[in-house]
Amino acid sequence: MSLTATTMACDSLFPREPDKKPPALPEAKRAEPVKQAPTTTPPTQPTPPADPGATAANPDPQPTASAANPPKVAQETRFKLIADDASPANTGGLQWAFGASSPNPSWSLDSAKIAYHDGNCVSVRGPDGALVTSLRLPGGKRGGGDSSGECSSPSWSGDGKKIAVGHSFHGPGAVFDVASGKREAELKFGDSGLWSVQFTPDDGGVLGRVHQSGVAMIRAKGSRERVVLVTDKLREMKGYFPTISPDGNHFARVVDSESGMLELATLDPANAEKVKVADPWEDAVKHDALVATRTALIVGVIPEYAWSPDSARVAAIRTEKWYGGYDDYDYGHGALVIIDVATGKDTSYPLSVRNPSWSPDGKWIAVEAEQPGIWLVDASAAQPTLIKLHDKGVEPRWSPDGRKLLAIDPATNEGVVLELAT
Repeated sequence: MSLTATTMACDSLFPREPDKKPPALPEAKRAEPVKQAPTTTPPTQPTPPADPGATAANPDPQPTASAANPPKVAQETRFKLIADDASPANTGGLQWAFGASSPNPSWSLDSAKIAYHDGNCVSVRGPDGALVTSLRLPGGKRGGGDSSGECSSPSWSGDGKKIAVGHSFHGPGAVFDVASGKREAELKFGDSGLWSVQFTPDDGGVLGRVHQSGVAMIRAKGSRERVVLVTDKLREMKGYFPTISPDGNHFARVVDSESGMLELATLDPANAEKVKVADPWEDAVKHDALVATRTALIVGVIPEYAWSPDSARVAAIRTEKWYGGYDDYDYGHGALVIIDVATGKDTSYPLSVRNPSWSPDGKWIAVEAEQPGIWLVDASAAQPTLIKLHDKGVEPRWSPDGRKLLAIDPATNEGVVLELAT
């Protein structure tokens, strides 16, 4: 999921310090691009029956013209994903599209770099495939050895200088300086680290899920100043895959439920009610909590969702394969759900997709479909269909400048950067 650099009222919680200018990076050597990918658009996928548990769309929607001509692939560049020091004995290779071992790629906001889980923590590369740096965690709790194979969820700071890395088990995550590759801070809450991490839009803190417990925000400089995010109608910390909207005004998480529920809430840290909650691992220790006001609870939605660039909508996936377990990642495909953030209304489109990624101009949503490859959905169409963009790939991610789209080719263990043309 890509975020837009904006300002959120977190400074009162996490005072910012002047940034130190990092040393300049050496100029990356550009890899040779591979031959141009085909740009033909095959027939769209037939529409399967609607999910019976989904919210019905308008009874008689009127077709609308496409927001724009769909982009085409002008050029394709590939690079190896698995790190040279990744140990198949320890990581089992990359478990594509599922779980903490998923590459989970993330663009820097200037579209100049890509961070992803490489099988032994995180690699950072340019769009041409040139390696910038490798990030590694120190020893963890599980045996006391190198904990790098258990890291996950690389997230860029808005200024592109730092990357936050989560930990998929109980060890601490970390904040790294990209230029030097050095670990600057530990991400830890009580006796647990953070997973599914995200910098707040103003870079004041890092948001993440506390292992088997809840959602916490930790100051990027260390673990002593931390708060917990709860909602006014669900005063508990439990929740998965938390995110803050690009404009910093909304908060979302998937609530533990057999059917899956996506919770949306407004977020105003400067004026929020303050409460005390127990540390999930140390009941005697209390921490300040931010209380966000719930605005919607969308039933049947799994932990695959993406904010629109203007924070007005959320693209999510509705499927019956969510079992409510934090370690269950085989969600399968489901109906595309578009949620209006202001009203909480959701509309389902039975396209059988997963892993949505919104284009920076808000016109297109890139998805995986049951048919192989990367597909596009017109985000403004009343009756959207699937438009083929590329024959292979999973986990599509738009570059913030909208000029490229990154996908993962699980058959070859390669990253695929698609340069787009309209």
